[in-house]
Amino acid sequence: MPSMPYIPSMPTVALITNIGLAKLASATPLEQITITHLAVGDGGGGFPALTPIMTALANEVWRGSASPPIRKLKSPNVLIFKAVIPPEAGGFTVREQAIFDAEGDMIAIGQTAAVERPSPDVAVGDKLIVRFHLSLENTSQADLIVQDAAWGQWPSCSTTAPCTRSCGQCEKSGQPPHDK
Repeated sequence: MPSMPYIPSMPTVALITNIGLAKLASATPLEQITITHLAVGDGGGGFPALTPIMTALANEVWRGSASPPIRKLKSPNVLIFKAVIPPEAGGFTVREQAIFDAEGDMIAIGQTAAVERPSPDVAVGDKLIVRFHLSLENTSQADLIVQDAAWGQWPSCSTTAPCTRSCGQCEKSGQPPHDK
């Protein structure tokens, strides 16, 4: 079985939107932000400038459920969200991505190097895992986002040790190796 491709460092540039900043400022441990979706776009054929006033991607081409956040071990203020683009979705180039909360508000937006996603009628499709790295000012902010799984606790992963890919859990579950 071929390994599932994934984009190892999406996005390369990211920022929290004004809406995201306002929601973080008003969130409490009892009223946390719930990230539910991760979307990708083709940027309308280019790389539009990112601004905190943005409320949508320049040209969204796919949206799916976001994983619970995974805290990066050596950077506990960084949360990683993942989503799987299914084989039947394609015919676009990923240049931008964003995460959305339960109310449908865009919390953060990012750009990445262009990643071509061929149309399934032109090429044999495979799942594509996208990852969104949300860098917050401090760990207290990271605690305001619900379902925060500790590093190494991706739902299908059975280890909390640095990933060596030797256990095979990542490949068996269809998930990329957890972060080191």
